[in-house]
Amino acid sequence: MPKSPIKLAAEVHSRMQREGKQILTMPWPQFYQECEIDRFRDKRSKEIVDACGALGIVVGYGKNVVTFCHDVHFAA
Repeated sequence: MPKSPIKLAAEVHSRMQREGKQILTMPWPQFYQECEIDRFRDKRSKEIVDACGALGIVVGYGKNVVTFCHDVHFAA
């Protein structure tokens, strides 16, 4: 059974805090493994964005990786 978007968001948030990272990237195969899915659907995409957004994390879906970053100005 796929991992819920809320649980995924909590795990990503926890991992970013534990590792002291502002940005976390996952290659698609790792992302699928973390989500415990075989196929990625548009509905799931929005659910993950919403769940991560509630924790102040922005999600970006690229061709090669999925990126998670804190919604703060950390580059300065």
